[in-house]
Amino acid sequence: MSEPELTRITALVYNSLWYRLRQLFILIKRQNYIKKTLPQNADAIYPKVGKILKYGIKAVGS
Repeated sequence: MSEPELTRITALVYNSLWYRLRQLFILIKRQNYIKKTLPQNADAIYPKVGKILKYGIKAVGS
C-alpha cells in the first residue's frame, strides 16, 4: 500500500468514527432532553407516552 492510499484510508476511518461518536452524543442529549421535558406535560400531549414513562410498557396494553 502506498502512502497516499494509507492516508486516505486512515482519514476515512477517522471521519466515520468521529461521525458515529457525534451521532451518539446527539442521541444521548436528545434522550436526556426528552426525559427532562416530557414527564411534566406528557399526559396533555402524548397520553400513551406519558403512561409508558410512568408505569412501564405493560400499562398501555390494558
